[in-house]
Amino acid sequence: MPRTPTHHWLIKLLLLATLFAGCNPSPIATVAAAQSSPTLPTTQLIDTVYRADGSTATGTVLISWPAFTTSTGLSVPSGNTSVTISTSGVFTVTLVPNAGSNPMGSYYTAVYHLDDGTVSREYWVVPVSTTPVTIATIKSTVLPSSVALQTVTKSYVDTAIANAVTGGTTTGTTAYVPIAGGTMTGPLLLPADPVSTLQAADKHYVDISVASVSGGAGGVALHPAASQVITQPTATNLSVNRLNGAEYASQYATSGLANGVTNATASSDCTSGCEVKADPSYAANEVLRPIQWPSQTHVEDTRKGGRWDSYINPENYQSPGLEYGQSIDVVSTRSGAALFQLNGTQSPTSAGLFVSDKAPVGGSNLYPKTIDTTVPYFKSGYSALVVNGNYNTQGQHVLEPRLIDCYGVGDCLIGSQYLVSSGGFRDEADEGTHPRTSRSSKIHRSSMAPAPPAAPQGPRRSTSRPPQAPAPRATAASSST
Repeated sequence: MPRTPTHHWLIKLLLLATLFAGCNPSPIATVAAAQSSPTLPTTQLIDTVYRADGSTATGTVLISWPAFTTSTGLSVPSGNTSVTISTSGVFTVTLVPNAGSNPMGSYYTAVYHLDDGTVSREYWVVPVSTTPVTIATIKSTVLPSSVALQTVTKSYVDTAIANAVTGGTTTGTTAYVPIAGGTMTGPLLLPADPVSTLQAADKHYVDISVASVSGGAGGVALHPAASQVITQPTATNLSVNRLNGAEYASQYATSGLANGVTNATASSDCTSGCEVKADPSYAANEVLRPIQWPSQTHVEDTRKGGRWDSYINPENYQSPGLEYGQSIDVVSTRSGAALFQLNGTQSPTSAGLFVSDKAPVGGSNLYPKTIDTTVPYFKSGYSALVVNGNYNTQGQHVLEPRLIDCYGVGDCLIGSQYLVSSGGFRDEADEGTHPRTSRSSKIHRSSMAPAPPAAPQGPRRSTSRPPQAPAPRATAASSST
């Protein structure tokens, strides 16, 4: 059909309309992403804006943002855009996500200019989302510091707490020690000393606690600087293995066995000798074996008295070759006149050892079996000194070697004896009173072995005989060899 002037006018009108449509923006705007890079990920925001009376609002929303770097490291320069709210209140815009961006706290500022003349402001944090989000999910997440009262959403708080628990922050760095444990690069300062059982203790608390224990206030110090007073709590038991350097047999005994002294002397505490006490709490009747004890071991029985000393191969530095368990040296240099002036004594005496054995009551002297067979022979024996030599060795054995050297004016006696008796004798069980008891010598010798050498005789420096005690009034049975 041939074209008329009317056709030409319609074609021009359509071209103008098309040009006009291309010059005016669409209500659905794509910002930020289009202005920075078409490859930036964006999140679509779709919502309906209402007034307080429930009617839909119309108007314009002005959106601005500062420069920021997305969580994926893409840079977005600062800018702004405007979006028109349609007559049905529909609002839609596409924005680059600024959640997790740098600097922290980057936000979109949205200013509403509604057709009723009201103006309001909101702050948005847009998340990464492949589905559209609403205004309610992004507004007021965090307000800028320029706003006097900042508010945050529950989502923001939950995220911050989760990051803190795992040792991270909203920026992804580690700022806290996780509950499960971690490594600190600096000192930890506590506000005060602990007051509860599981509270962390600072150095000050430890120092004063150690000082109190060392001083004996909180326990028994191993090396006290001074005397300690230990207050034992009610209904508690206080026991020690060693006290003032002594070991207690009751603490070394095996339950139900009489081996406290044996275990104590065999312990590592007694390797070089020790002091062992059998205190009243040790009820066992233990057989003591001093030959098995380490040298320099001393056992004292505080229950009923008694002391045992053990010396194994004691070395005599004063007289090499002479083994003395104990050596007593008494040196007397004062004259009789000096002693009389000092204490008034008229019979001064100096002795290396004085042994006294007293029996004021007790004792027994029952009939012998030759007189009455129904009564067992029983006689109490008392001795101020008992000397026993037990030798299983070769050589010369002398029970009681004695030597006296007299170089001054006066008597020089060896083995002087004085006996005073008023009890007498009753029957053949009594031996009466005499300076020496019956003695017998038995020599056991093989017919092939030579006779033992005679005991050495000490130098005889005096032929004086010791004074003899009065003879007994009667002697029923006695002999002297």
